Amino acid sequence: MPFKQPLGERDAANRVAPTFIRPLADKRAVVGETIILECQLEGHPDPAIKWLKDGHNVSMCPDYRVRFIFKKMIRK
Repeated sequence: MPFKQPLGERDAANRVAPTFIRPLADKRAVVGETIILECQLEGHPDPAIKWLKDGHNVSMCPDYRVRFIFKKMIRK
């Protein structure tokens, strides 16, 4: 039987709800302009990130080109 969660994630005590380290900022752009959207989150397991415009996921839309750059930072 396949595992639904990795073995290390089974214990609820290991989980930490996602929180923003830095607040999100609104961005405005004209058609064709490149903008950079940034967020800094922490949580365990690593939070999933998706960007929405008017409630629609832009990573699934051919009108937008989305590139994710993940940088893992360990806070002590």
